[in-house]
Amino acid sequence: MFAALKDRIWRRIQGWHEKTLSHAGKAVLIQAVVQAIPSYAMSCFGFLGLFSKNSKRCQLIFFGTKGTDGKFIDRHTTILHLEKSVCALDLLKARCRWRIGTGHSVNIWTDPWVLRTPSLRVITPKSSNVHIFYVSELMVAGTGEWDEKLINALFWPEDRALILQIPLSRVGMADLLVWHYSPNGLFSVRSAYHLALSLTSSAGPSNDRWCRNSWREVWQAHIPNKVKLFLWLAIRDILPTVWALSGLRWYDVDSLAWSVEEWFQALTLKLSATDFSLVAMFCWTIWWSRILKLANKPFLLPLQVVEFARNYLSAFNSQGSQHKFIRDGGRALGLGVLAHDSKGACLAWLSLKLDRGGTAEMAEGFAAREAISLALRRRWKQVILEGDSSTLLHKLGSKDMELSVISPLVADIHSLSSQFESVSFSLVSRVCNSAADLLARLALNQSGDSVWFPPGLAVALCGDLAT
Repeated sequence: MFAALKDRIWRRIQGWHEKTLSHAGKAVLIQAVVQAIPSYAMSCFGFLGLFSKNSKRCQLIFFGTKGTDGKFIDRHTTILHLEKSVCALDLLKARCRWRIGTGHSVNIWTDPWVLRTPSLRVITPKSSNVHIFYVSELMVAGTGEWDEKLINALFWPEDRALILQIPLSRVGMADLLVWHYSPNGLFSVRSAYHLALSLTSSAGPSNDRWCRNSWREVWQAHIPNKVKLFLWLAIRDILPTVWALSGLRWYDVDSLAWSVEEWFQALTLKLSATDFSLVAMFCWTIWWSRILKLANKPFLLPLQVVEFARNYLSAFNSQGSQHKFIRDGGRALGLGVLAHDSKGACLAWLSLKLDRGGTAEMAEGFAAREAISLALRRRWKQVILEGDSSTLLHKLGSKDMELSVISPLVADIHSLSSQFESVSFSLVSRVCNSAADLLARLALNQSGDSVWFPPGLAVALCGDLAT
């Protein structure tokens, strides 16, 4: 019945074993590409283990066409199906969130509207003497801004920070229910499946599930992805060995003082992030040396394992980390805007600090809206908005429905752009945006409005134009 589906998947994965990808990369290909193909059929039929008969084909992806003796693919890497016991309608109702527009339709105390997972609601109890019920009453009328004094008086600090992070539109958007578990606010089968799977997993006994904080330490560790994949396999006790595949164990689990899972969890609690990364590299290097020995290749001796792991981690850490938008401990956002003409002469600049937390995408959206507002106040007719956020510029140029968290900012930018003769959006590299980045950095250190010409701005502007 599913022959056509299996043939389609097999045609897609042919040739993957020829790609120069790591074990982790190939696992991602299977999970992200192969598992997405039968998603519609999975919503209609339950066929757990569709590829169990094709495990030899999957082995080619991981181990090539030669030398597969003694090597096994993880038997847990199968296409899972959504359990029939999960009610899709209840899942949708419970995990939708109100995207705040005017706020007239959203009840403060009962509706899901704050960016708190999983409840999406405020945790501050309503006092009997409070007669404010709708989100619109928390705004300053006609400004598109939150009434910070009122919010500080009504809510606990945990709720205040989350509320002030929510961008508001100045053009009066309608309140709208959106899907919280996707970046664009649109429902997808993939996001619902992963949500249902996580809910099913978290419903099990706590002593059978690994601590969520411990997993966070593993995935956020500054180590290569292949080492993270190794840790995941080791913690779940599914490393590709003969014993794991056959179900046999050379040890008695009850006789051990520590299981692998308990040992790694203790490491995440007792070690610093740097020491944990080093231990993870030691473990992976031992495993890698074992594979070399089984393949009759030169392998590392114990002292060489320690030296290799230290050097490997040092080389990995020396690679430049990606620049991130600066935030003041999550409590403030720094915005920088610089306007220049076609010859490079500086026409205006803006350095602004927002006393609210938020993501880098929110900061980019606020900065773009301030840039368009600045151009409108100066009565410029033709504007080119340059930025280094590909995500924001894609949203600004897309004609698709926009329901993400920054959709109010996108709507404001489009509304303001209609008042110019021509407006275009251009993506530039971070190297070419150093002057605006400098202004954003200075904004976090200033108190009040700055009126001086920022030191170093002229040099940064010359560098932007030169590149």
